[in-house]
Amino acid sequence: MSNADRAKIFMPFDALTGFGRAIHNAEKEYMPRKILSEDVKEELDFKLKNLSIGELLSITYYTGFDYAEVNGTLADISFKTRSLTIDETQICFKDISDISAL
Repeated sequence: MSNADRAKIFMPFDALTGFGRAIHNAEKEYMPRKILSEDVKEELDFKLKNLSIGELLSITYYTGFDYAEVNGTLADISFKTRSLTIDETQICFKDISDISAL
């Protein structure tokens, strides 16, 4: 057996394909939810009440792990379920930290 063939026997084998990537994603740092002041809450409430379907928006919201920003068209807003939908992303009102028009 040649040395090259012998070396192939001892090459690493990744039996759990994608496991390394999953571990890397799990290593992300947890960011706690920001506590909003009453003024900011009132401003967000005012902005939510004045939104209209089809408006282009940029929304920063808490994902349960960290903050994300989504840009797009307001597809739906429901005060009954206290959520809104930007394109296909549904966001609860309590998770929103900033709303701005594009």
